[in-house]
This record gives sequence, C-alpha cells and structure tokens, in this order.
Amino acid sequence: MGLTQEGLAREIDVQPSTVGRWERGTTTPHLWARDRLCRALDLSRAELDMLLRKPGPGEPVRLLHVVEVNDDDGGGGEAVPAVGIA
Repeated sequence: MGLTQEGLAREIDVQPSTVGRWERGTTTPHLWARDRLCRALDLSRAELDMLLRKPGPGEPVRLLHVVEVNDDDGGGGEAVPAVGIA
C-alpha cells in the first residue's frame, strides 16, 4: 500500500491522529469516512465492513497498522512508517 499515516489522512481528509486511533482500534471510521477509505485502500465496502466487524472473545480489532517500508527512491532509502491493512 505504501501510505503513511499522514498520506492516508490527507487522502481521506482526516487528521493523522484519527488514523492512529483506527490503527489502535480505539475508534472506528464514521460512515462518511468509510467510502473514502474504500477508495484510498482499494477495498469494496463489504471488505471494509468485514474488517470493521466486532471481534470474538480475545480477538483484537485492528483495521490498519503501521509497517516499516523502504523508501524506494533508488538510493537505499531509509525505512519509513506506512499504513497497511491488518
């Protein structure tokens, strides 16, 4: 996917801290943000809804997570945080 928290937040017009709360499972996206998320993450609404379902006992909820990816600019770039689908 290769989006940073800031990049995803900018793409769907929310604050980066909002994306962080989604990553931690503290909150879930409002209905108005879900269509934007689907477009940004190339998911169907059904796929997103499945990711947002309530977990079973002992199962954590994490829609998104931060992963380290290399900045592939050809110069042996450094690892940077990026948003991925859990």
